Amino acid sequence: MSVYLSFGILVLIVGVGHGYQFPGDFLKCGLDQEDLDQCLIKAMEIIFHQYGKTGIPSLNLPSIDPIEIPKMEIGAGTGAVNLVQRYQKARIFGLSDSKIVRVHYDQNNKILNFTADYPELRQEAKYNMSGKVMMLSVHGFGDSILRLKEPTIVHVATFKEKTKMGKKHLHIEDYSLRFTIKGARYDFKNMFDGDEKLSGVVSKVLNDNWNVIFEDVRDGYEQTYGLVCKAIANQFFDTVPMEDIFLK
Repeated sequence: MSVYLSFGILVLIVGVGHGYQFPGDFLKCGLDQEDLDQCLIKAMEIIFHQYGKTGIPSLNLPSIDPIEIPKMEIGAGTGAVNLVQRYQKARIFGLSDSKIVRVHYDQNNKILNFTADYPELRQEAKYNMSGKVMMLSVHGFGDSILRLKEPTIVHVATFKEKTKMGKKHLHIEDYSLRFTIKGARYDFKNMFDGDEKLSGVVSKVLNDNWNVIFEDVRDGYEQTYGLVCKAIANQFFDTVPMEDIFLK
């Protein structure tokens, strides 16, 4: 499974310098408080729910609903999906509707692990693909929608500390995701150059066998979405030093 991702205009650097400002409801947690994990759940839900669709420009934190990816490529799987999926102008909707169910921050190893449930994640994009799915030859280009039903995503971020202008910052070295979903629905327009009969046959195969198909390419989506989450989070951590994120 290979993954190609172009961030292009994804990373928007806002020149806030030391003039960053926290919104009034931004919740800070103390690293030494006994209920740190519970505090982090509350803090993260405020960010996702209140600012997921708008971002917090003063903290260099962009919108996460939708997330926009100028270009991405999901390589062929090893089983049912023997084709390369190329997407442009991808937009991912639904991350602000998260329900954070578990958080743990391992201070010794600087690893943040959190689990979130979502009603639905939806990816809209221009697609171009050619190859085989379930032994059926497939090709096409045009508009596409991928819907993931009730996904649960385990996020694991590994940090290191770095010094910037004399202050300590957190920086994510690795960000991994793990999906479990209750369903997936694929909608690819203009397959087979607009042949509706063939498109209907393949669409039925895709959606009737969503579990087999998604499982074969899941790694590619996990890697791609993980890279995007890492880039977005690091914009915030590179802007705001540790001493201003956590209570003293």
